[in-house]
Amino acid sequence: MLYQLGSSTVSIKGQVVIPIEVRKKLHINPGTSVVFLTDEHGKIYLDLKETIQIEKQIKALEQGEKLIKKMKKNKKIIDVMKDFRNDGS
Repeated sequence: MLYQLGSSTVSIKGQVVIPIEVRKKLHINPGTSVVFLTDEHGKIYLDLKETIQIEKQIKALEQGEKLIKKMKKNKKIIDVMKDFRNDGS
């Protein structure tokens, strides 16, 4: 279910003020970097840039764990690297 946290009007320069309710909920302060995301349905989402970076780091760690598991199975390092590169595509 969706709840409206506020609204804003786009200025002539294409700028909007993020409503105070949203800034409080996401802990957005002056200087905070945000990103705009979209899904396959065209919905637009706002999130903190640091959240996205953390999610990318988690994914990289998970890929590293897969690599280690494959190495523990005594696979040849060449095969492990080929598999890892193919998984990350």
